[in-house]
Amino acid sequence: MLITVREAEYQLTDEEYKETIKIWKKQAEENKAILQLVDSRNFNSMISPKLQLWVHQYLIAPAVEHGLQKVAFIESPDLFAQASIEQAMKENENRKLQVMYFKDETEAREWLLK
Repeated sequence: MLITVREAEYQLTDEEYKETIKIWKKQAEENKAILQLVDSRNFNSMISPKLQLWVHQYLIAPAVEHGLQKVAFIESPDLFAQASIEQAMKENENRKLQVMYFKDETEAREWLLK
């Protein structure tokens, strides 16, 4: 199952970001997602180190346990937002999850489906 997540176009508070992640997690679990495409082109929020850890513990680790295998991100043009996304994903110590970053949606989809 492929789930596409489109990030918000405005600056999110930590609580708004957490609510977005909770919805994402619910969709992934309901659909038994093994592949995810995250469209971060409109994402311009910084993810704090504390929130990065929360994302790993609340979303990434359980998702991998439920079968998530690959996540492709379409990169944010905001360098600081993109760096915080990548840092959040680096918290992933479980090497069962493959993560890649792309500027092009077509390339991201092709990589996911390989």
